[in-house]
Amino acid sequence: MVFPLSSWVRRRSPFRATNWAEALPTGIWFLAISLLCFNPVSQAQESILLIGGGDRLTQSQISIERNSAWILAYLKSRKEGYPIQILYTDGNDPAPDVFQVIEPQSTLDRLKLLFGEDELHLYSNSHLADQVAPATAESVKRQLSQHLASQGATDGTTLIYQGHGDFSPQGTDNNYLRLWGESRLPALELSRILSENRGQTTIIRDDASGPEPRAPNNRGLSPIFRFRFLFTQCFSGSFARIIYREMDPKRGLTPDSRCGFVSQLEFLPSEGCTPSVNETGYRDYSTYFFEALNGVRRTGEPLPENPDFNGDAKVSLREAHLYTLRNAHSIDYSMATSEAYLFHWSKWYTRWLPAPLDRDNDYYWAAAKIAGGIGGGLLESRTERHALLARKRAEFHQMEQALTARQAEYQKQRSELAQALKNQWPWLPGHVKGTDAREAEFKAIQAQLDKQLTEGGFLELRTAIHRDLPRKTDLEREIAQIVKIDRMLELARLQTLFDRLASQRERAEYQRLLGCESSSL
Repeated sequence: MVFPLSSWVRRRSPFRATNWAEALPTGIWFLAISLLCFNPVSQAQESILLIGGGDRLTQSQISIERNSAWILAYLKSRKEGYPIQILYTDGNDPAPDVFQVIEPQSTLDRLKLLFGEDELHLYSNSHLADQVAPATAESVKRQLSQHLASQGATDGTTLIYQGHGDFSPQGTDNNYLRLWGESRLPALELSRILSENRGQTTIIRDDASGPEPRAPNNRGLSPIFRFRFLFTQCFSGSFARIIYREMDPKRGLTPDSRCGFVSQLEFLPSEGCTPSVNETGYRDYSTYFFEALNGVRRTGEPLPENPDFNGDAKVSLREAHLYTLRNAHSIDYSMATSEAYLFHWSKWYTRWLPAPLDRDNDYYWAAAKIAGGIGGGLLESRTERHALLARKRAEFHQMEQALTARQAEYQKQRSELAQALKNQWPWLPGHVKGTDAREAEFKAIQAQLDKQLTEGGFLELRTAIHRDLPRKTDLEREIAQIVKIDRMLELARLQTLFDRLASQRERAEYQRLLGCESSSL
């Protein structure tokens, strides 16, 4: 007999604490206790791997370092003595491994912009801790394998990644982390590292709802290792599938418990890393997620709402994710592994099945929160949402065309200015990056450059481009908010269908993911 999910576990609204005892029928009480309440992992040793940085100096933006340092400070404040292993860029090498963009301050700076450099960088060396391993692919794979192999049967590891990712044309299972030294770690390879080191703890029976113990502990429960992750890079969505054997949803969940959160769909770039030091402008997934865990914005202001949605006086990882879904004004379409599970569970015909929306649902409330921030009747009217979406996309296309034209004119004027200076001082391009410019001629170069920059409108054009780029990004974010409403409503609908149609095994797997995601740091 197949029970509706609502008879197993009453879904939690963001505004109502869940009474698990009332929600569970007596017949499956022991199973629920085993899976959710007396899981030995909750009492086991937990450790954290923080991996990050760019794959090379000119892709290692200061925002990545600041995010990593901020997250590290939070972890240390909450878990003093907690095992945290850091792998970042080139490790403790004193060479520069971080950059930020600076504005031109001198004639020499302006000459550099004319003769080939798109922006000016200030380089520095990162320092997150005294002991930092390099974040090359070889180092990450070795350190991760050794770390996993050293963990006990009921221990847990949380991997937090702060860096870049990329799309693989060989298939999204091979979307990869861009690691230092321009090395790569594909999602499928990461999944296999986990399986080789921790994936044989338990056996999943094809006809059962949960794990079969291989070697029960003194409670008679199966020892099961837990691996949690937070991937915030571009194209990170495919990493949500490492919860499945060989990343294949048809093969079911892995024997070890895996769950986590990704910032973006597998075919889209995420909210970009920035070389800016202005943290008030950071809109990445990590910022919202860890603000929720920390209970305050990273700049010190209060949060727009309390992320402790079930009122138990602590914020779980899942609650931090729900807070991010509700409040992130970004281009990201973030996803938890339980949400990925629902999307993979849905069939080709699911979209045509009747499923009245349950308004007492995390995702319905997320859709309502997002729609309320835009205005109008967007939550109730699909027609209004899509009409607004069409207008915003048309506006974006128009802005993109205008910006492209400005950028082309900027490059044209830049080339003409450089050529005019080169005609008058042929030696200039070869010496622009050095300090041996001819002093007698340098004042004349400066006067000529200032005149051309002012009269030709070059600086005004550059200012207009720098003004329009953030506007374009803001418009992308507005478009994403409208799409997110549809996405949240679809998740709410899938949960309703899952209640009615999922098998006993599917329910157990879904609850296992929810239980893992609902744990805390």
